[in-house]
Amino acid sequence: MVTYPGAKGEDRFIVTKTEKNKYHIEAQYGSLNGGTYTQYEGKDTAQYGPSSADVTK
Repeated sequence: MVTYPGAKGEDRFIVTKTEKNKYHIEAQYGSLNGGTYTQYEGKDTAQYGPSSADVTK
């Protein structure tokens, strides 16, 4: 899943089924500044939200 927060943002969420009714969600926060996706790295990504989560359906 891809979302576009703000004027130049692009965030990517990868959902992986791990067990019956259980999923792992990995978040990748980035920018489209300059027309190409660049993933943010390091401790500054915490301001955008969690980097991953495990959920049950």
